[in-house]
Amino acid sequence: MHMRGWVVIALLAAGLTAAALSTFGGYLSSGRGDVLQVTEVLGAPGAADAQEPLPGLALHIAFSADGRSVIARQNDGKVVAWDRGDGTGRLLAHTNGAFAYCAAGERLVISNENAAVALSLRDGGFEPVAKGPHDHAAFSADCETLALAGASDAEVLLLREAAGDARLRTAQPVRNGLSLSPDGAHLAAAGGVYTQAGTHRTTIEVFDLMQPAPAARLIADGDAVMGLWAMQFEPKGRSLFLGSQVFGQSGLRRIDPESGKVVWGHDGFESYWVRGLAVAPGGTYLATGDEQGWLRLWDTETGILLNERQAGQVIQALAFSPDGSWLAVSMWDGTIGLVPLGSLT
Repeated sequence: MHMRGWVVIALLAAGLTAAALSTFGGYLSSGRGDVLQVTEVLGAPGAADAQEPLPGLALHIAFSADGRSVIARQNDGKVVAWDRGDGTGRLLAHTNGAFAYCAAGERLVISNENAAVALSLRDGGFEPVAKGPHDHAAFSADCETLALAGASDAEVLLLREAAGDARLRTAQPVRNGLSLSPDGAHLAAAGGVYTQAGTHRTTIEVFDLMQPAPAARLIADGDAVMGLWAMQFEPKGRSLFLGSQVFGQSGLRRIDPESGKVVWGHDGFESYWVRGLAVAPGGTYLATGDEQGWLRLWDTETGILLNERQAGQVIQALAFSPDGSWLAVSMWDGTIGLVPLGSLT
């Protein structure tokens, strides 16, 4: 389904107003703030279950290089390119693990039980890039550096066209994800284990890839669980942003990758996790989305909250368009909403 004109997602369709928000999918919404408005919706909404995500839920999203389509890695393993012009979805591939998209080269990396494979969306060609299953992948902006890791493996495979390949050992299995700085100079690995007591133990390890033998810098911040759902470097690679949690309440951190220190942080959000996180191409804005449906826009330098809007359902993932004028929002009902950045600033 594709809709233009101002649309108030989910809430107005259900006859609700911002003041009357109650629950969606089992997650409580507080009713504070304006309702999130979108100008385009990609995909057909489903009846979201309280605990189980829909097959079509977009776990990861990215804009194409020209901004005319949104590429989504769905919960059912399908990788779909949604055309913003006519609203249709085109199946690109299937993956049971890793997903990474590099807009500059229109390259897509996916994984199956036997290998990680790179697909060219320009000519349809494909080639295996590494043997074995992989759960996480990340590209540099120029597509020349690719990082791969398995959720149970305490190492990262680094594939570099110019500097050669390498294997980097990590303190914990890379359970939660990878992020490469756009210039390929730094790699962040979010490791962790789930204890028998039902708690998370996490580490963020940052590698300086400009060193001949990159060593990990371990980043910790007291009792905070960090990087479980999303993390991303800003465009110049001078800061790493990630979601956090302290005593069951989510938060946000800005990390200096050189020193490993927390530049600023926020705690005490109502939601359990911040799931979606994206840095605008210019590096000025950071967008976050959480399990209580709050879309928030932050100043990256100061950490000041600039705006917040209520989606009325869990926000799973976020992505900015290449020109920074649009924000794609993956919703718990299986749709992807397109929000003009100008409506939030």
